[in-house]
Amino acid sequence: MANLHTPEVLDSKIREIVEGKANVKLDIEWVPNSNYNEKLNSAFATNTLPQVVSIGSEQLDQFREAIPSYKISKLSTTHKSPCLLR
Repeated sequence: MANLHTPEVLDSKIREIVEGKANVKLDIEWVPNSNYNEKLNSAFATNTLPQVVSIGSEQLDQFREAIPSYKISKLSTTHKSPCLLR
């Protein structure tokens, strides 16, 4: 799930590059920025968060309590390389 800051979904070129470099298939759910917090809260409350979400400082305090319960993990602890596009 990712914030969409434009009226249209982004070009798939960047997604294709990341998929090729990381050898993965991405299924990105673009959510309009105006609805993102609501969608994120709903997914969290119903335990339907996707594998990867973007959270900013405004959501960090809200989700901080979930980190000890292992609902959320830091990307750096689950992946050996923090940069996929090397």
